[in-house]
Formats: sequence, structure tokens, C-alpha cells
Amino acid sequence: MNTKLLKHVATDCAIIFPLIYFGAYEKHELAESAMQFVFWVVTVIAALMVLLAGSMKRDGYSNKMLTKKTDIHLAYANSSVFLEACALFTFGYPILSVAYLITGLLYIPTVQELAK
Repeated sequence: MNTKLLKHVATDCAIIFPLIYFGAYEKHELAESAMQFVFWVVTVIAALMVLLAGSMKRDGYSNKMLTKKTDIHLAYANSSVFLEACALFTFGYPILSVAYLITGLLYIPTVQELAK
């Protein structure tokens, strides 16, 4: 089994889903602040990665950590980004959810292109 996929699923189950549940649904003050912080940081980092991808490709960036993902991992990554953005939108964070969805769906193919 793909260990990167297992890490991705474990991260979602241990961090992302509890943040969405306690921060967005239950509206606990600390969890809500942590949830907004985590999702904005992920959004900004993904946006920077997408913007810098052209120069990284031109400079011959090579990183062994960027491995080409399997089809099942790509399907899981795309669907998890979509579902997380839908949950954020449903619980009242439309700007954050749209920004997260756009950068997430641009980031995944960008990393795949760099991993080639």
C-alpha cells in the first residue's frame, strides 16, 4: 500500500476533520481560530507553490520528496480538498472555502508536474 496515501488519510482523520468539526460546526473559540489559521496557512503555502512552480521547473528543481502520486492518491487528494471546502462553505466560511478549493485544485497538478 502507498505510505503517502496512508499519511494523507491519517492527517485528515487526526487533524483536519476534528478542526472542521470542533472549529466550524461546534464553534469552540480556540478550535475555530486554529481551524481558520491552519486553512489559511495551507491556502497561502499552496498558492505560493503554484506561483513559484514555473521558476522551480525552469531552474531544474529536483526534490526526492516530490514523488509522483498514484491514481488512487490523486483521486483521494482531489475529493478531500473538495469535501473540506464544501464543509467550510456549509459552516459559514465562503471566502476561505473558495480560496482553499482553488489553490488546492491548482496545487495538486502543479506538484505532479514538478515530480515528473
